Amino acid sequence: MSASVIQNKILTGLIKEFEEDFGIKGGDEAKSFERLVNYVLLSKIDPEAFSEPAVFEQIDVDSNGTFGIDAFALLVNDNLIVNKDDIEHHQKTKRLDVKFVLIQSKRSTSVDTGDLLKFTAAVKNFFSDKPAIGLAEDLLEARDLVDEIFKHENARLFANRKPKLELYFATTGTAATDPTILGVIASEERNIHACVPEVQSVTLKHIHADYLIDLYSEIENRYSVTITFEKAIPCEKIEGVEQAYIGYLPAPEFLKLITGADGTLRKNLFYENVRDFQGADNSVNTEISETLSDSDMIDKFILLNNGITVVAREFSNLRSTEYEISDYYVVNGCQTSNMIYKNKGRVGDNPKLKIPIKFIHTTSNDLIAKIIRSTNRQTPVPDEAFVSLEKFHKRLQEFYRVYGKTAPESLYYERRSKEFTNTTAKIEKPRIVNLHAQIRSFASIILNEPQLVMSNNPSSILRAHSSRLFAEDQKYIVYYLASLLLYLFGKYHDDKIIDGKYTISRYWVCWIARVLAFGKIDLGPLNSSKVEKECDRVIDLLKSKDYVTQLFTEATRILEASKLSYISKNGKARNAELVRLKAFRDEVRAHLADKTKPFAAR
Repeated sequence: MSASVIQNKILTGLIKEFEEDFGIKGGDEAKSFERLVNYVLLSKIDPEAFSEPAVFEQIDVDSNGTFGIDAFALLVNDNLIVNKDDIEHHQKTKRLDVKFVLIQSKRSTSVDTGDLLKFTAAVKNFFSDKPAIGLAEDLLEARDLVDEIFKHENARLFANRKPKLELYFATTGTAATDPTILGVIASEERNIHACVPEVQSVTLKHIHADYLIDLYSEIENRYSVTITFEKAIPCEKIEGVEQAYIGYLPAPEFLKLITGADGTLRKNLFYENVRDFQGADNSVNTEISETLSDSDMIDKFILLNNGITVVAREFSNLRSTEYEISDYYVVNGCQTSNMIYKNKGRVGDNPKLKIPIKFIHTTSNDLIAKIIRSTNRQTPVPDEAFVSLEKFHKRLQEFYRVYGKTAPESLYYERRSKEFTNTTAKIEKPRIVNLHAQIRSFASIILNEPQLVMSNNPSSILRAHSSRLFAEDQKYIVYYLASLLLYLFGKYHDDKIIDGKYTISRYWVCWIARVLAFGKIDLGPLNSSKVEKECDRVIDLLKSKDYVTQLFTEATRILEASKLSYISKNGKARNAELVRLKAFRDEVRAHLADKTKPFAAR
């Protein structure tokens, strides 16, 4: 536990709120500040980056006192990448926009030049072909990702977009204005670029307290915007809708909606848009850009574009044509918004550009789901993009709500991203299970495929195993059980009962624990009353701390025994490699074959 050092009262309050949101215990101010910085900076790029709390440890490269660097993240097409197989998933898009993000956080109120130079020296060492300072295992795994992204099959998809290197040095004071500090930052940007010529650009940015506070509010969608909406037609009364308007906005007013306090695009606004940004080179987006660039066509943009749909939980008329909007999302118009943002230097002040827009003020989740589905049907969208809007998921969400009242731990199934954010009753983020988290836990723990989760994107798993996931007659309790075991793993890990080294193997440990608790590998038909009763029995046992502790202890023992057996037959392999192998899964199954009686605590 570190003593309190941070002086900014707003920031210390924010850290406390952050700890409560993620169920972080221990009162280690230094580590909590580091995690807050990582959360804010990476969520700004990929709003879904921390949908699973284990990501905090996956990006942490300072677990063993790594020289000068706290966190490393690889982002491809603005998605956080935690293993090589995630890169393969993005190859299918035929474009790879790559960012390397390295972060160092200090609780000091000012920028210490020595600490800053230590950080930049560590970055140069990390990217060096012959590091002068040996890389710890955390950084070796990060370096493996860097080497993977530069392989020919990936590098050929860079096109004219070489990777960008973004470096962040965070402190708890005000923005750096000292000419010496600013000079060092500019100089180190040039020096690092000279050492790493493979990247397109190097940016080294000082992150200060006000930046963190503003950005955290944006990410949690507490950000409110005031716009002038002169050309608006109010709709007549619609059931389930507080108010709705159809009209258009000039570019400056529209840009207020989609940019944050730092002037960058607010990517979290597009959670509900089932299509992610397809890139500036996409054919449709190229046409949008051409229209925005053509002085003879820009006034016709309003006729050529389908427009933007914004759903807001708070939308109020302040005076005349002035409106305040908060807790809102762009549910349709992600491509248009991104292209206007990319061309803002050219069109930001052009009075000819008018953006067609709909504002829908509603708090009805069912109506929002219908709006998302209907407004995103103009062009082909993969069916899995809509899966969480289906009836099964509505019922699953209700089951979580009701069953969680008597279960060992209350969990919440999130059909729509961030729907539990800013609710009256505060819910810890680790208790929230979204679609991707549910796919991972179910595939590994229930379907006996932990290696799939470590080597495949959840969307790929859903497509490949659609007949085994979310079938209408399956018992909802099976899904709850999978999520509960994973939640308990995280809880017992945070309480130091489970060793931190098992974080990378968490799906394996939870799968083995499930097999032990049931006394069998295959559960049988997931639509049967028998499996429902068995799940009830096991979940009741999970109320006991002694039982859970002994169950996970036995699961880790079996995992270790399986590793030794596999390595003796196949040679040494790192944990990061083992957890992706079907052959290792089969080895573990062999060790579980004789576990035919439900596990009983001593």
